[in-house]
Amino acid sequence: MAKSLTALGTKIVVIAPRTSPLRRLSGRPGVVAVFTDVDVAVADFRTALGEVDTLAGAILVDDAEMMINSELDHDFVALARGSAGDGWGLIVAGNNEALLGGIGGWQAVVRRNRCGALLAPRTIGDGELVGARLPRGLLGQDTEPGRAHLQLGDGRFTTVRVPATTAD
Repeated sequence: MAKSLTALGTKIVVIAPRTSPLRRLSGRPGVVAVFTDVDVAVADFRTALGEVDTLAGAILVDDAEMMINSELDHDFVALARGSAGDGWGLIVAGNNEALLGGIGGWQAVVRRNRCGALLAPRTIGDGELVGARLPRGLLGQDTEPGRAHLQLGDGRFTTVRVPATTAD
């Protein structure tokens, strides 16, 4: 997703508190900042957002469960609610169980947006991450790398292919 976004001129901010291929994007065109610590200072995050000089921007968070109850909670809630305007997105990847937990916080707002892609759903409840009931037929089908189940807010899942890329 990061490569597709930057190829289209979207500036991105990356948060990857654990080892992640996203960390290798540091210094690449279109990548404003890469944060590798779970304790990202609000001021530093907002400075990075301010450096996005395009109409479209995206925040990519890998291992997002590590950011639950972080200093960035309020900023993530605002972004998930669309406060940055059209053309902005908050893209999160993480542990399904942890992201499903709680009725408050930024992760709950992201779930209420009712759209996203599931890469490896294991239970019917995983569909709640993207605001839809997951059909039983989609469980356990994800042994093939690059397969995702996309839900765009209409309650239906479409199986799509995610192309493999490298950070180079």
